[in-house]
Amino acid sequence: MKFLAVDFDVIERGGINRIVEGLKYGLEAAGSSFDYYWASTSGKLRSLSPDAPTMVNDRYYRLPARQLSYKRRDSAHNFSRLLRNYDVLLMIQACPHDIKGKQGDMSWTMLYEVAAELGKPIVVIIHDNLWDRYYEWYRQVSDLVKFHLFTCYQSKYDSLSRLPGNYVFLPTPLDVEQAGLYSQEKSGSLCWMPQWKKWKGIYQFLAALPDITFPVDLYNSGIEYHNVRQDPSGVWKSAIGLNHVNKTKGRGDPTHQYWGSQLPDAIPGIYKTHAASIDLAGSIGDRFDGQTSCIMFEAMVYGCLSVVHEKVDTHRWSPLAGQDIVWTVPSDPKGIAERVNEIIRKPKTRGRIAKRALEFVTEYSDAKTLANMVLEFVDADLTRDPEHPATFYDNICEDPVPIYDYTQYELKPYVSKYAAKKEETVPLDEEVVDLAVAADDTLMDLAPMANGQVHAEGLDGVRWIRFMNGVARAWIEAFGDV
Repeated sequence: MKFLAVDFDVIERGGINRIVEGLKYGLEAAGSSFDYYWASTSGKLRSLSPDAPTMVNDRYYRLPARQLSYKRRDSAHNFSRLLRNYDVLLMIQACPHDIKGKQGDMSWTMLYEVAAELGKPIVVIIHDNLWDRYYEWYRQVSDLVKFHLFTCYQSKYDSLSRLPGNYVFLPTPLDVEQAGLYSQEKSGSLCWMPQWKKWKGIYQFLAALPDITFPVDLYNSGIEYHNVRQDPSGVWKSAIGLNHVNKTKGRGDPTHQYWGSQLPDAIPGIYKTHAASIDLAGSIGDRFDGQTSCIMFEAMVYGCLSVVHEKVDTHRWSPLAGQDIVWTVPSDPKGIAERVNEIIRKPKTRGRIAKRALEFVTEYSDAKTLANMVLEFVDADLTRDPEHPATFYDNICEDPVPIYDYTQYELKPYVSKYAAKKEETVPLDEEVVDLAVAADDTLMDLAPMANGQVHAEGLDGVRWIRFMNGVARAWIEAFGDV
């Protein structure tokens, strides 16, 4: 089976890169092809190579990929010619985020419309619990999708339960061929590998560093790396002894060192040589409560003990809960330091936990097994239950998925708040009004769609979605965002 994988540019990609790497490895091992493209308005992103990973502003890396455009005059024609050579369109991310810099541009919907018109099954990966906050416009094309792979189990009971569709849970897919404890390579040190984000608990960890009595290596970057160095509390200088990126010293322990962002080839070696890895995702509650991350599982593959927040080990939706394969810490910095110091002093305990974790992760995150699961769902005849608009295929938890009033699921025209506005008052255009009225009359005449694949009699459904997006664009052009 041939997969055309299409991605969009978002900063601080973190675990998204791991999932791309894992799916590519697993699908190719299963005999499928996986061609990776980045989509943008022009198809000419800088700092992106088709041959090798590229570091961007010392903050994050982009995997090698080819490029395609979705806003040029010939974009739809070129994409159609490309997609005809593939069996499946795999959207690595649903769409661009609806942010100010995008100016309300929805030309990316063309990718979905062309795939549906060609009858290609569309699979979309949802990496977070935030579609209704950052990319609500995805609802304009979501009915064209056969199924979604979702990686954040909290979303099942929150945002995705309000988005009609089929959902398959995807654990972090990892290459476990080189899995091992690597006991002889371990030092008595701790590493920080997550992106520097508040919900990852970076501020609590930095505040704990002065009380951690063992060597600590901090990697990667993110918005909070830049913010924390300006923090008036001085938490950065108190935490770090040496910053290798800009060659400066702080007031912290000399063995607490910052090494910056790393390219993917360096990552396995970091885990192999560190006793433990800490990731405090899931510690701050709200929509991230108890959430796991790719790093928690990736560390296990190389015998590196995963240190996580205690919520991750107790939350009923967490795959790590009750497994006795992680070391937990509380929220307060003093408590974090105490628990870290305790486990670093106990190599035998670390070894026992790491061994159990290795057994768990080689089964749970095996990319080959997960790729075969994806292939089975691509071939499956999936149906929609009208009484349960969001249908989930997983074994996360038996808690019932919330069901809402039908208005929560409705497809409504979407206009971004960042769409360009016209200052002058534009006279009412009868053609636009007629289009809007016709759209309302056409709604009940939609042809059926099955499994996200449009058949000959279902092309009206694709035309409807394209038509509605065209009405929205025409409205903006005529009247601005009202």
